[in-house]
Amino acid sequence: MIIEFVSDGYEDSGQLLGPPEDCYPPEGSDERTLVRAYIETDDATILLSAEQQSIIFESYTEAVYDADMDYDDRDCDDKDRYDEYYD
Repeated sequence: MIIEFVSDGYEDSGQLLGPPEDCYPPEGSDERTLVRAYIETDDATILLSAEQQSIIFESYTEAVYDADMDYDDRDCDDKDRYDEYYD
């Protein structure tokens, strides 16, 4: 099973050195959005309905957020641009 998703997020390393009034802790946000989910075998690719994809994404949410992102596709930061990139 393949679950493809994109991340809309940011990461700020913070300012840990310098005058106290200029310092702040590291912060960030990560929102992951389903692009598509499908089943792939040696012989076929099985497409799933939108409802099935949604159920799978919800069931695997923790694993999706634990997955490392592939930053080689940084310019594909939203679903429309992702679709254009891979179609």
